[in-house]
Amino acid sequence: HIARRGSDINHKSSWYHYLKQKCFTSKTCPQRGCYDCPLYEKPGDNPFFKKIHTSAEKIRAKDIVDLGEADTWRKTADL
Repeated sequence: HIARRGSDINHKSSWYHYLKQKCFTSKTCPQRGCYDCPLYEKPGDNPFFKKIHTSAEKIRAKDIVDLGEADTWRKTADL
């Protein structure tokens, strides 16, 4: 924001809104899996987003288990 100036710099859209509009006008809009796709009523309702998100969660969970970061929360018993 530039104080006391009447220029277009104060009225430019953010990069986020620019990319969101560009995605919305493309042919592959819902397939990109945007969280807040304007074609769906609520953010996160895009089925392509849900598919991408669940697969990413599974990969993150596997990485956490493989690296041993989850060991502090596991219950262990010495047999």
